[in-house]
Amino acid sequence: RDWVVEAFNRNLPYDQFTLEQLAGDLLPNPTPDQILATGFNRNHRYDKGSGTIQEESIFENAADRLETTATVWLGLTMNCARCHDHKFDPISSREYYAMLGFFDRVPENGQAILFNSHPRVKTPTLEQDEHLAALDRKVAAAEAQLLRLEPEIARRQAEWEMGVDAAFVERPILKDDLGNLFHLDGFEEAGKPRNGRPRSVLGVRGRAMSFDGRASFEFGRDVGNLWGGDEFALSFWFRLDDLSDGALLSELDDPDDLRIGTVVDLKDGRLRFMLSHRWNYAVTWFELRENLKPGQWYHFAVTCDGQVQLLAYRAYLNGKAASINVIQDSAVDGKKIREPLVLGGSPLGPGFRGALDELRFQRRVLRPDEIGMLSVRTPIADLAKRPRGNRSENERLLLRQYFTEHAMDGEAARAWGALRAAERERKAYADSRPTTMVMRDERTAPTRMRVKGRFDSLGDPVRPDTPGLLPPMKDGLPRNRLGFARWLTDPTNPLTARVAVNRLWQHFFGRGFVDSPENFGTQCSEPIQLELLDWLATEFIRLEWDVKAMVRLIVTSETYRQSSSAEESFWREDPENRHLARGPRLRLSAPELRDQSLALAGLLLGEMGGEPVFPHQPEGLWRLTSNQTYAMSEGSGRYRRSLYTYWRRSIAPPTMTLFDAPGREFCNVGYRPTNTPLQALAVLNEHSFVEAARGFAVRMLEEGGNSDESRASHGFRLIFGRDAEESELAPMLKLLKDDRIPRDEAFVHLATLLLN
Repeated sequence: RDWVVEAFNRNLPYDQFTLEQLAGDLLPNPTPDQILATGFNRNHRYDKGSGTIQEESIFENAADRLETTATVWLGLTMNCARCHDHKFDPISSREYYAMLGFFDRVPENGQAILFNSHPRVKTPTLEQDEHLAALDRKVAAAEAQLLRLEPEIARRQAEWEMGVDAAFVERPILKDDLGNLFHLDGFEEAGKPRNGRPRSVLGVRGRAMSFDGRASFEFGRDVGNLWGGDEFALSFWFRLDDLSDGALLSELDDPDDLRIGTVVDLKDGRLRFMLSHRWNYAVTWFELRENLKPGQWYHFAVTCDGQVQLLAYRAYLNGKAASINVIQDSAVDGKKIREPLVLGGSPLGPGFRGALDELRFQRRVLRPDEIGMLSVRTPIADLAKRPRGNRSENERLLLRQYFTEHAMDGEAARAWGALRAAERERKAYADSRPTTMVMRDERTAPTRMRVKGRFDSLGDPVRPDTPGLLPPMKDGLPRNRLGFARWLTDPTNPLTARVAVNRLWQHFFGRGFVDSPENFGTQCSEPIQLELLDWLATEFIRLEWDVKAMVRLIVTSETYRQSSSAEESFWREDPENRHLARGPRLRLSAPELRDQSLALAGLLLGEMGGEPVFPHQPEGLWRLTSNQTYAMSEGSGRYRRSLYTYWRRSIAPPTMTLFDAPGREFCNVGYRPTNTPLQALAVLNEHSFVEAARGFAVRMLEEGGNSDESRASHGFRLIFGRDAEESELAPMLKLLKDDRIPRDEAFVHLATLLLN
């Protein structure tokens, strides 16, 4: 929203505005703002209900992007062609799906979560950017200090390595946010055996715990507790005795119903990871593509950045990023459990046959290089004796990490501690910045037609293309959103400029040249001033898509500057003013009415940008359709412009709806004003208008002079922009002299009537 406001204020040319909104992420070397602009096409309805079908939501989102783009830029009702060839316009169903091909590449999972769904980007304020830059400088300074000490650190590490002897006892590394670490050398004090007793065998580091498919080992409820809303890393070594299916690790609650929790198991020779918030509804589930072999030790690790969806997870095998097959990606916000963690077994089925060693739970995301260190099998004592040239990169990093954590002292230790503190401070602040959903092309499957528009009835594959009734895309344009956006703004496209100019005209005159701004097809009424529409469209292109120049052209025209008064014959012959022989008489839109009343009251807060606000709404309104509560903003927040009002699509602010604000379920490019008694009652009684009336009364009393006549005249002039006539002033003065109404309240009554 802030990007759109800024774009209009700085008069971003409409063709560039179009490119950035539809394909800013695909521009060469896009700026963060250009990527941010594409959030326009992620403003879908998102459902978090248990009946949500992912593939259906993903398809509906792509269709919404297509139909919104066609409405906004082309003025075409493309959605008719979703199920069959368009009955009125020359648009076939195949052309619909060919155009859909530009919009169905986004790697989203189609479900709402507690925060913005992937793909998304950080969208900090300028102040937040400046603070983050300062933290970056702090980290860089700490890194530079440590680098300056590197020769001394390397020398001290070499001396330490030479001193490692047979009495050396290895200690754990990566102690920051270490939740649990079990070496599994014996029967851990934190747990107990179940269904028999696992054996102790030779492991990667000392001994390991071996399982026969029946016996298992259970830890207490304070171990594990994995949840997709937290940052975590899980890692362990494992060896398979055979490839029979079975669970290596499980942490489940109510497996026969909800199956909430975590399972790592073996299925058809492949390792699988599942974290379920509610079975078959909120599940992250994938398998490693690598086929495993019996008798071989493997190191497995999975990290989660706390953002719930599958894209938040990274899997590693033997210290390297692992390729995965997605089994299910429907993770939304869900429950966190505290259930016993079981090794070698699961309530869902048999345990595995093999061994586990070095089980670790980290309460943060481990970096790839840290995962690499944990995947080193060789003990520290042996690595220290190995010639430096014979050490792998992971071994070199492991030795440095061990020395840093357990042997480094003095100035170097202080410098390392300062760096770690600066990195933690930066990460905490960076993670707190807001995000915005954006477009990104990653899905590679070809676009397919849908039989009768059903998401699961796949038809023939189609190539991305534009409708045949319009000029074709020029050679050389890529068949993606960027090529499509350039085709939209090509001067040879007959619709884009006309549709945009029609909406501008509609804003100033109440109706466009074309009565239906969403439909320029064969079913729309014939424009009366067609030649003027054509000229303005070509003028828009000639002016290099300059929106403010077009606004200036319209509002300085004689047509716009006419009086709304006219001879009686004009009203009789053209009651709807289609020929514009007089100036238009328009009622303000719903947001403008509220903003204007607050401005007249001296209450409107004019600052731009920032978080949405919560002005007054009837108490209990949200309880009708939501499990969330509406907390009204405090102080000046409730007097911000209506543009910043928080608006749930299913629970629109009632006053906005009453004054004909269009719904937000789907794209709307215009509204149909009405005039009803309920609207007058709202201005007389609705909370924000009553507040505005009181503020306006104060202005009349404080700014209008010392007499009732001057105060009433001042209020009239503020409202209407002209002096009151005697016949208009007399009833106002009569109201102020009514002895039945207290003096201050009389001015409030007068203010209310003037606002109405």
